[in-house]
Amino acid sequence: MLAFDQRRFHLEMAVQAAAIAAVETWVQEKNTELAGARRSRKAAPIKRDVRDLLRRKHLTGIVQTEGTPMTLPAQPPRRTEVKSWQITLRIDQAAHHAVQRMFGVTCFQPNATASQMPTEAFIVWYRRKNRVEESFHEIKSPLALRPLFLICSERIRAHVMTCVLAYGLYYTTPLKNGFGTRNGRSLPRPCSSPWLPARSIGCGSIPRDKRS
Repeated sequence: MLAFDQRRFHLEMAVQAAAIAAVETWVQEKNTELAGARRSRKAAPIKRDVRDLLRRKHLTGIVQTEGTPMTLPAQPPRRTEVKSWQITLRIDQAAHHAVQRMFGVTCFQPNATASQMPTEAFIVWYRRKNRVEESFHEIKSPLALRPLFLICSERIRAHVMTCVLAYGLYYTTPLKNGFGTRNGRSLPRPCSSPWLPARSIGCGSIPRDKRS
């Protein structure tokens, strides 16, 4: 099953355009640096820098570069001739369009047959997964619950229950009287909330002989 997200399509297009612009700026700055070199430059380090940059920007195969040797005359501050390089940048339009055709497209392959799970049911379960991920995001961001390193199973269950209760209050309780709105995400931090303890203690702070 294939799905297309228009918002993600425009986002990926903007990210790629910004990456290409960053590479073009880097090439211009590098050419300026190479044109003013005071000593000869080898091609291998320059090619390595270009290759690493394209890999970081996810533009390998889309942006093609070529190095052209050049000789800089002997003039102050250079006492002798200097061998340097200039980088030429070119965009492979065919590869560029091939990558862009996949922007915003998501392929879903369930591990159940169509008779076991209809398409509508699969979409419902996928949206429930998104809701779980959003819940974790809200627990970590608006509620600002920080991770605790626990050992005892009882304390792990207590910590999970505290997070679930806090999220339930945040999600279902109308946030009024100074608590702001849910869309505004102005819920106070847990340390100032009467429903959550100011500090949670895990087994790591309890002597080993007194741990349950």
